[in-house]
Amino acid sequence: MRIMHIADFGRDEPELCTLFARVCATFHDPIWREEVGQQVLIRNNALPAADLETMGLNLETLPFRRWLDFSTPARVSERLQVYRPDVVLVWRPEAMGALRMESHRCLVGVVSDYGPVSRWRACTRLIALNEDLGEAIREQGWADDHIDLPSMPVSNEIGQPFPRKVLHTPFEADLVVSTPLARGDPGSYCLIRALAQMKDIFLWLIAPKRDHKKLMAFAERLETSSRLRLLEPRLDHRAFYAAADVVVAASTMDTVGYSVVEAWSQSRPVVGAGAIGPACLIRHGDSGMLSTNGDDKALQRTLRRILQDPMLYDRLAAGGRRVYEAHHQESLATDGWLACFYRAQGEAVPVGSKARTAEGQGGHADITA
Repeated sequence: MRIMHIADFGRDEPELCTLFARVCATFHDPIWREEVGQQVLIRNNALPAADLETMGLNLETLPFRRWLDFSTPARVSERLQVYRPDVVLVWRPEAMGALRMESHRCLVGVVSDYGPVSRWRACTRLIALNEDLGEAIREQGWADDHIDLPSMPVSNEIGQPFPRKVLHTPFEADLVVSTPLARGDPGSYCLIRALAQMKDIFLWLIAPKRDHKKLMAFAERLETSSRLRLLEPRLDHRAFYAAADVVVAASTMDTVGYSVVEAWSQSRPVVGAGAIGPACLIRHGDSGMLSTNGDDKALQRTLRRILQDPMLYDRLAAGGRRVYEAHHQESLATDGWLACFYRAQGEAVPVGSKARTAEGQGGHADITA
C-alpha cells in the first residue's frame, strides 16, 4: 500500500508535528515496509522535516505559500501522477489548496481543530484525533461511517530522563515540566505565575525560542527566573517528561493532547490546565487532574495536592500508564491507523496483515478509559 502525506505545518504546532513524525517513523520501520510505502510532501522549515529526512524517508519540501503559490500545486500534481498513492493523507486543511490541480479517490483528512468541516469537502473520509473532535465533525453533518478515530501512537520505550544537572536543577527539587506551548500562548504566563506561588519547585517550560526573552523578563518581574528553565520544542519530549515529577498541559491552543499520551507513557501524573485537547483525554482523578484554564491559583492548588499526597500521585501515574497501555502503545495504535487506510480504499484488512488483530480499531471506541 502506498501512502502519500501532505503536511502544511507551521513552526508553532509542536503537538501535531510530533504526532505526524511518529506516524511516519513508525510505518518506516522495517517490519512495516513490506506492507506500507510512504511519500512525504511537507512545508519548508516545518519542525519534523529535518528529522524525517535524516531517517531516510522519501521526503520532499515545498513552499505551501498562502498567496500566489503556483509551484506547490504543480509539484503535488506531478508527485501524485508519479508515485500513484493508494491513500493520500492531508494533515491540515490549508494543505487542501495544494490539491486544486488534482484529485484523488482516497483522500483522507486528518482533523486536528474545530474549524468548519466544509474545508474537507473534497475528502472521502476523515480521521479525528480524539473523541471530541469526532463528535464535532458529526454535529456538522459528516457521515458517521466516514469518520475514523484511531489512537495516537507513542513509542513503547521508557525513555532515559533528561539529566537535571544539565539544566542546573537540583535532583531533590520538585520539578514541573510543561507540554509544548505555541508562540504567545497565555498558558506560559499562567505557569510562571503558579511558579511564583510555589517557592520550592522548578519549572521546565517548553516554548518557541522567540518567546524566551519575554518569558524570562516576566519571570524576573515575579522573582522566579532562578527556578525557570526555558526549552525549545522538539519532536520527542519524553526525556523531559521522564525527568519530571508532574507534567502540566497548560496550552490554550492544544486541541490534540498528544503530549498527554507521551507523559502517560513515562508513568508521570498529568495536569490538564488549558485547552480541550488534554481535557478530553484525561479522566479527572483517575488518569490525571484537570484545573481551570488560565487560573494560576487553581493550578497551584492542584500541583500542591499531587506533590503532597503520595497515594494520589501513584494513582494518577498508574492510571495514565494504564490508559496508554490499553489504547496508545505504538503497536496497537499503529494497527488502528493501518486499518483506517484499508477502510479508505473500501477494503477489509487482509488476513495476512499485521493490523488484522486491530481491524475493529479506528471506530468510535472510548479512548480515554
